[in-house]
Amino acid sequence: TPAVSLGAAALAVDPSNPSVVYAGLFAHNGPGIMISRNAGGSWTPVSTTIPFATFDGLVIDPKNPSTVYAASMNGGVYKSTDSGANWTGVNGGLPNNKIHAIAIDPNNTSTLYVRVRGSGVYKTTNGGANWSAANSGLSSSIDLASFLSSLAVDPNNSSVVYTGSPSGGLFKSTDGGASWRAINNSLPPNSGAALAIDPSSSVYAGTDDGRVFKSTDGGATFAVGPFTVSSLPAIGSLAQIASAGTWKMILNFLNLGAAPANIRTSFF
Repeated sequence: TPAVSLGAAALAVDPSNPSVVYAGLFAHNGPGIMISRNAGGSWTPVSTTIPFATFDGLVIDPKNPSTVYAASMNGGVYKSTDSGANWTGVNGGLPNNKIHAIAIDPNNTSTLYVRVRGSGVYKTTNGGANWSAANSGLSSSIDLASFLSSLAVDPNNSSVVYTGSPSGGLFKSTDGGASWRAINNSLPPNSGAALAIDPSSSVYAGTDDGRVFKSTDGGATFAVGPFTVSSLPAIGSLAQIASAGTWKMILNFLNLGAAPANIRTSFF
């Protein structure tokens, strides 16, 4: 990958060939999208037909993997129908070209959603030929940190869509983006930096400080990970701890065993 890049902002794996991976870069100049055809062993620019931009969103059509969409922070949405060889802009109807998240409906793959900086969510039902606003009910603060915005479509129900950002929290639509409502119960205020939905429709929400929360009831409630342990017995507690003024408190946990071990703490 080029030295002018600050790293990868987006990744997408071809569902028909997992050796093919697309990467959207935080690029100062040079290529904004790279492609690997050997599972990351080496990378090449996808094309010279796509201009320099920082790309922070990539989706592949699961029914036709040669069709790829790329969302850029300063160039709008681009579409390739030949596995990244050539790209065209598909920005008709968008209020500006600052796109910070993109999601595709896995069941109706001509339907996509994007997060537009300062304007919320926009939707297309014809593969990007034109876009229309889908913002009713979204908080006015939802785009303040839109470079960390997120979007996800429920694979079992095309009408259910989620979007979020650390500044505005998490929102859910049950009518394909026609209206939205906040679903921030049990979530910290910086949730919404990342979203994912598994095949069982469980929703995962990431925070901008590295935590992951999971909902198994459509966003009604969320629990914080790790999720491999359902419960642990309490082995001790402290009635009150505090830090104030010139005092600083430090908790040390010492493993007296010979082997590595995990510890889990809860604070209320």
